[in-house]
Amino acid sequence: MTDTITREKKTLREKLLEMMPLQPVVIKRAYYTPTFVRRVVKELNLSGYSYEATEKDMVDGIKVERIK
Repeated sequence: MTDTITREKKTLREKLLEMMPLQPVVIKRAYYTPTFVRRVVKELNLSGYSYEATEKDMVDGIKVERIK
């Protein structure tokens, strides 16, 4: 099952840090651009976390998965 992240009071970084490992979430293009999502994922990966972002098979968004 895939959850969806929307704009709320929390930042995208905080929402991604709350994710459970190996449970993908979809972020719609209307809420955050894929470029912004990739930048946040890269910052988290440089901080020692492990995330993967992909637009493969996604029509209107990007899928993010926490690896560990």
